[in-house]
Amino acid sequence: MTPGNKNLPITYREYKFAEEFPILLMEGKSTSPQIDFIHFHNCIEIAFCRKGTMTWNLENRIFSLTPGNICFLPPFFTHGSFFPVLPEAAPKETVPKEATPKEVAPKKAALKVTVSEANISPGIDTMEDAPDTDVSCVYLFFNPEQLLAPFYPNGLPREFTWYQYTDFPKILPAALFPEQVTLIRMIIQELQEKKEHYRQSVRGMVETLLILLYRQHLDCPVFGGTVSALPQLFPAVSFLDTEYASELDTAHLAHLCGLSQRQFLLYFQECFSQTPLQYLRTVRIQKACRLLTSTETGILDIALQTGFHSLSSFNRYFHKIVGSNPQAFRNDRRVIIKKDPRYAPYHAE
Repeated sequence: MTPGNKNLPITYREYKFAEEFPILLMEGKSTSPQIDFIHFHNCIEIAFCRKGTMTWNLENRIFSLTPGNICFLPPFFTHGSFFPVLPEAAPKETVPKEATPKEVAPKKAALKVTVSEANISPGIDTMEDAPDTDVSCVYLFFNPEQLLAPFYPNGLPREFTWYQYTDFPKILPAALFPEQVTLIRMIIQELQEKKEHYRQSVRGMVETLLILLYRQHLDCPVFGGTVSALPQLFPAVSFLDTEYASELDTAHLAHLCGLSQRQFLLYFQECFSQTPLQYLRTVRIQKACRLLTSTETGILDIALQTGFHSLSSFNRYFHKIVGSNPQAFRNDRRVIIKKDPRYAPYHAE
């Protein structure tokens, strides 16, 4: 999508994974004049660019993805991508008469097929550069909760879901993430070659990948705190993240963390430099921001859905935290209108 291409329909692409091995590998090798498929889905997407330069629209911000680098997207993150159409090759010079046919390079045809996840075919070639195209991006789709369930039958540790509550850069350059990029290449190779016990190998590497990314993003913002300060307060943070519309009960939060109420308040203030109520208001406003830019729900309804009892209270805290009123925020940031998104499930074979 180019910045001037507005009002594209939004598609909810739900990936339905095979229960025995819930991960998908796909590859895109097509070009397009612009992004024409904006979507979000119910799983993590990792894109590894092998050849060519991609353009990505990540919630209305434009980025480039170059060969060797990766894009890591959490579930329900609105995005679209494409390889720009390659320019026509310059006319070749006249071949001297003494040149043999072997010395003349074959001429490649220009690629003009629109790329989208709807027409990406499963990647089946090896990690060697594909000889039939000048662009290539390999995609992984999975839910850690499902894929790693054999390792963690009682649920993943909170650290493994860092991507749900951290504000991290979605484009990860190989120069800064060499181990992670190497792991992703190895995961892709395992899925393509399908050697003995490849499923166990893939699960183990995905587990390692999430741990390495967690470590790399320890200092990313988490509603005013940092990931490294969270472990002891994970139960309370998790509760507030899902039950943000409920009334604040610090005694219950302290109980979830196995702390006295006094200890909990002290630790929370030390960790986040704010009270639980201030933190909760920030969470509510962040949830409201997502609704304002991703839905057509009315502002009053959003205020009530996110735990505010009145529109005036919502407007006051929104302006205090964000710096503008909700309507101005929505108008400034919403280019894509996510109203009645199309539903397009993808079933793994």
